[in-house]
Amino acid sequence: MITTLEMFSRLIPALWLRPERALWDAHELAAVGNMLVPRFTHPALEYGCTDGVNSFVLLGGLLPFEFDDYADLAADAAHSQNFTFKPESSSPDYFDGTLPDALIFVEKQPEQYFDVGVSWRRSHLTKARRLNIYRELIEVPLDQPLHIQLGLRAFSTIWSPNLYWTSQNNLSPLLQSHASMLAKNGKIYTIMPDQLQIEHQYLASLSYLPKDWLAFVDRGISKNLTANAKSFSEWQQLFQSCNLEITDHKTFLPSAAGNIYQIGFRPMFDVFLTMYQMLKQSSPTDWLDLKHHWVEVISHFMEPLCDDKWQTQAGFPKLWHLFELAHAE
Repeated sequence: MITTLEMFSRLIPALWLRPERALWDAHELAAVGNMLVPRFTHPALEYGCTDGVNSFVLLGGLLPFEFDDYADLAADAAHSQNFTFKPESSSPDYFDGTLPDALIFVEKQPEQYFDVGVSWRRSHLTKARRLNIYRELIEVPLDQPLHIQLGLRAFSTIWSPNLYWTSQNNLSPLLQSHASMLAKNGKIYTIMPDQLQIEHQYLASLSYLPKDWLAFVDRGISKNLTANAKSFSEWQQLFQSCNLEITDHKTFLPSAAGNIYQIGFRPMFDVFLTMYQMLKQSSPTDWLDLKHHWVEVISHFMEPLCDDKWQTQAGFPKLWHLFELAHAE
């Protein structure tokens, strides 16, 4: 049994400047790990592999403490000079790039792998290639059906963690594309927001605050979380329209943890990044000492939010679905 806390402990050294993301991903990966990993068969496809870190951890890989999700961010101490109080759409995407000399190494390689990984940015694929868990990596524009690039291949396992990013008009065609590439007895695993995610948008409850302040703190998260939010029955109907049926299901992410993710440290990232880069350049030893201290403290405060039991007992509903899908009989 994989726990959320175990997944968080594996993720936080890599995502230490964005602990709320490590918390969210840990809830997701614990749910997925207990359903998908024991049933994992080849050939296997991941749609939305991004930089590969989550799937590396999902499949049992271990990253050393020195591994850093920010290794590819250019060492530019001038970020603070470019800092502005603007929404996410006006901010640079620091992660859409790679450095050829970024130091990437692992502690333990997973025994399992994906035959094909798909993402929509070349920088994603460059980073994912370094982790050596994909036999092949293919760039497919977001919202574009998979079979256009992948042809007539059939997969026994399809893990699709970013299907919910799809625009509403393209969700059914993309699901149908998934179904067309699924082997006869294959399974699709995907995560989707419940309608409750709309009801538990924390920043929406602060509507009395200035709109520009709310937009800066939100930075597009509300839209990403709720664009495809549906009830279980609505998801069931959509899957049926794509000739897919639900063969297993569970919910994850209690709303208490979900609210922490919505607040998060995102607005501080520009400043954190400047401090990170200046310290790492001036003293790598002090940088690592600080990272150890930061991870120790942030883990202490995040640990209770990795525990589903008390959150369920306290009445916090779970906001997301994990589905296992198969061809409808």
